Amino acid sequence: VSKTYMLFYLLGLSLPCIHLLYLIWIVFEVFTPIIGRFGNDNCLTLLFF
Repeated sequence: VSKTYMLFYLLGLSLPCIHLLYLIWIVFEVFTPIIGRFGNDNCLTLLFF
């Protein structure tokens, strides 16, 4: 296996992982203040129903 092939393979694997981490970070950044703002147990029912 050549080094350039390995480099492009690892680059192609790392980009979706970085994108997935970014999406998880956005979910925590956006939905955590919304859930914390209600301050009760009915916050999930208010969000999803």
